[in-house]
Amino acid sequence: MKKITLFIFAAVLMSAAIATSCWKVTLPEEPAVLVGNQEGTLTAGVPGVVTFPVVTANIAGGSYTVSVADLPTGMSVSGNVTISSDNGTLTLTGNTTTVAGVYSNLILHLDDTPSPPFTLAISSPSLESVTVVWSNTSLAYSSTPQAPTATAVTSLGESLPLIVTGAQTAAGSGYTANGRLADRFAQHDPKFGRGRQLQQLFDQPARRTLAHH
Repeated sequence: MKKITLFIFAAVLMSAAIATSCWKVTLPEEPAVLVGNQEGTLTAGVPGVVTFPVVTANIAGGSYTVSVADLPTGMSVSGNVTISSDNGTLTLTGNTTTVAGVYSNLILHLDDTPSPPFTLAISSPSLESVTVVWSNTSLAYSSTPQAPTATAVTSLGESLPLIVTGAQTAAGSGYTANGRLADRFAQHDPKFGRGRQLQQLFDQPARRTLAHH
């Protein structure tokens, strides 16, 4: 009787152990991507490159073609992201159409895995000087109103056309032409990204004395 009881007890223990081991299932961990803080600076309207450290988990090492959602105007991904020992580098390139701002909703997609949002900062340029370049200042009489042309060249090497007013038919040697920025630049045209700052520097009209002959 004791042998039968011990046998049954042992069988119950074995069944319990088997049942317990069946519930010990290890699920694979989910892949993850994290993008760190920006390294380097970008200035609006000026070509440049910035990088971001990338940390991964449960993603195989290798070179990955990646994309970044919600990149601002003028920004693009440069090359692949190579993952080695769960680390890599994301490179972003800006061209002349970038606009100053803080863009905090960017998402990196690597190996079909999205990252949490990360931030890209593009700073406003610091303009120090504007030079006005005049051309066509010696005009031959043609019986029609004429005026020279003018261009504003910033300290960053950017050229912006000026509107020249006061065309004359026979101005004489003492006539002065006036140049000013176009309104679209003064209102911060995104193409240049610096219209408002340039307008502040250009607080007085450019003037040029004409000579007709």
